[in-house]
Amino acid sequence: MRFLASSAVSAINWYQREISPKKGFCCAYHVLYGQGSCSNVVKKAFHNHGTIAGVLSVFSQARKCYSAFVALSEQEHDSSDKETENNASFCAKWAAFEGAWCCFIPFIN
Repeated sequence: MRFLASSAVSAINWYQREISPKKGFCCAYHVLYGQGSCSNVVKKAFHNHGTIAGVLSVFSQARKCYSAFVALSEQEHDSSDKETENNASFCAKWAAFEGAWCCFIPFIN
């Protein structure tokens, strides 16, 4: 692994170890699909494919996370069962909040 890609992986590892557990919620993409979080997806791209693919994955994953944020927001509004609505609402709100800014890219709806 090249220096830049290795540095990016180290920075993501630090974020996952020091920041992510303390914020109390995860990205909308992970909540909606149950797959890796944005940081995991990007870290794998840097590790497996290098710097260019890693940087490109930041942008593609940001779009996927925002799409998940939109889907979770729609699920929140479509829920009809009160108990399910309360549980899903809490989760969707946190995931939606995270999806809105987790990748640090502004989105226009």
